[in-house]
Amino acid sequence: MNKIRCLILTTAHHPDDARLNRLSDTLNRRGISTKLVAELPRSPWRRMVMAPWSAWRHLRSIRPTAVLLPDPELYVAGALVARLLGVRAIIDIHEDYAAVAADRDWIPQPLRPILASVARLVTAVGRRFANATVVAAGHLRRPGDLVVSNIPANHFFPTRKPPGERPAAVYVGDITVRRGALTMVDLLALVPDLHLELIGPITDGLRAELEGIAHRKNTADRLHITGRLPYWEAWQRAAGATAGLSLLQDTPAYRSALPTKVWEYMAIGLPVVATALPAQTQLLETTGGGIVVGSIEEAAEVLTMWLANSDVPTAIGEKGRKAYQARIADDQGDDALVEAVLG
Repeated sequence: MNKIRCLILTTAHHPDDARLNRLSDTLNRRGISTKLVAELPRSPWRRMVMAPWSAWRHLRSIRPTAVLLPDPELYVAGALVARLLGVRAIIDIHEDYAAVAADRDWIPQPLRPILASVARLVTAVGRRFANATVVAAGHLRRPGDLVVSNIPANHFFPTRKPPGERPAAVYVGDITVRRGALTMVDLLALVPDLHLELIGPITDGLRAELEGIAHRKNTADRLHITGRLPYWEAWQRAAGATAGLSLLQDTPAYRSALPTKVWEYMAIGLPVVATALPAQTQLLETTGGGIVVGSIEEAAEVLTMWLANSDVPTAIGEKGRKAYQARIADDQGDDALVEAVLG
């Protein structure tokens, strides 16, 4: 059996996570044998406590030449264990974790400033202990970091299908209130012919809340929540939609970040409807791949117009697809990732 040259070890991400798919696929295509291990404790607090043990157990068992660590609880503990075992350690910073701490419902409000400080500390210390650091975007970069974008390769995506008899707006990703779940469901009452596909992980409580809202507004027959699907299957399902939605709330974590889903929508040729956050606005206004809206009413107006004239969203989606293709052609992230892993 071939020796695993790179282990991707996560204690926070599902194996179908877009970022992990992108990293694993790149390394395998470059001839670097890669194994993805996702050890997911039920509690976020438990995963922080168990991180050092997880790193030790899997590195001792698999004995890779390099380990890629995408979770902040592994930045220090995982890098230290790797060093002890003679394994090259790479940390992957793909979010501003200090800002993320302010957005997590499972973190009690009084603890959020403390955890934000801890996030900044472990990120800084992890950079010192790791052999290399990769980041997902320029705003996360520090001197010496290598940029490996979140944008998956073209072969992950199907060709866009003609919209079906049931015109739909689609959302793919974690389904949360801060990611616009309530706003998207409210759209159904404003756009009578619209169906809504929500594809991604969702808590039982939020699912019940969304279904309750739709029932009260007599739109339940137009709300379709699939839960998590395998990555390829999710985009196969999304490919026949009229539009892709990215209606994030304005929070510290989302203000400077560009959701991967915007590029993913564009890869298929789906026109995007997005809230007016800086990174989303800049990309969509520069590429013409979507419309930025300031309110739910504006989103409803755009979708109503697109349903009435399919040529308009098709043309916008094609602009987005061409922009994605150009971005992929210029992307140096594959080379940067290989450099990080091989040294």
